Amino acid sequence: MFKDIEIEWSKPMIYDEFMKKHPSHDKNSCFYMLTGKYSDYPYKLFYIGRTYNNSSRIPNQRDEEIVYDQIFRRLRQPDHKKRYEQLKKEYPHHTLYVGVGTVYYDKDITPELIDKIETILIFSHFDYEKNRYMLNKKKVYSYYFGNDQFCVTNRRHRGPLYKEISHGIFVKGK
Repeated sequence: MFKDIEIEWSKPMIYDEFMKKHPSHDKNSCFYMLTGKYSDYPYKLFYIGRTYNNSSRIPNQRDEEIVYDQIFRRLRQPDHKKRYEQLKKEYPHHTLYVGVGTVYYDKDITPELIDKIETILIFSHFDYEKNRYMLNKKKVYSYYFGNDQFCVTNRRHRGPLYKEISHGIFVKGK
């Protein structure tokens, strides 16, 4: 079945400011990316992650608080703290940013769908020569979707992400 998915990316926020300001996002803000910028050079893509997890709902919490808590909790976990310190050490002249991606899809957004989209985003951007600094290497080796077909369109502040990524078999005319 063909899935046409759009991800609208927020304007990147400096990592330290993001962690202090508690920005709110839509309940379908399932992705985040860590990028780095040095001088007038283009953004470098360091990491793509997902935040979708229904189990993190706290009673009486607003949707945007749930999403922020998911992102905030994820970025505060030991593996992310270590990753952040590694990036600061390896790229001391870069300013690190966090961008948040909101998913638009006309059917249910499930954890399985989010996992597949994350894998497509990582796999399509992993080019050892171009993005050798990207940290999502494990996900590249687990790429498999069976018969699923996708078109993922990245909108707004997509930075170093491709505008459109398709996966599957596509045929036009004879």
